[in-house]
Amino acid sequence: MKYYTVLAFAQIAVGTLALTPAQARTRTHALKALGHDHYEVIAPVEFKIGETFGYDLELPRTLALALEEEKEQSPSLEDMTKAQLQAFAKELGLSLASNLSKASLLDSIKVRQDELLALQTARIADLEAKGEALTDKEKAELAALKGGA
Repeated sequence: MKYYTVLAFAQIAVGTLALTPAQARTRTHALKALGHDHYEVIAPVEFKIGETFGYDLELPRTLALALEEEKEQSPSLEDMTKAQLQAFAKELGLSLASNLSKASLLDSIKVRQDELLALQTARIADLEAKGEALTDKEKAELAALKGGA
């Protein structure tokens, strides 16, 4: 199993995933538990930018563009220290007070991830609406945004 961090919208439709309990909880409709934090994909599973997960199959080229292979498994958000969460929040463009609790940091990061996913989804819809009028640059952007979808 290899571990990946999501760089752009990613959707997995087959295979086995290694997920944190929190990641699996939000996707129970699309997963079958196999034990030891491993899940069989039974319906397409979408991932937000910044999420890390394990995947057992070879990546299609289009999906590989949306993911970055981890050299070693990164901790889940819930397993990160407060300092790691603050650094990650900064990477996501959040400017948060340094005295926030770990729970508040987690909530803020998850809200930001939802916002980024919504922006990405909206951009995909905008590009798809152009149909045949897409430039080559826009076609490449759309392919990267959609990943393996």
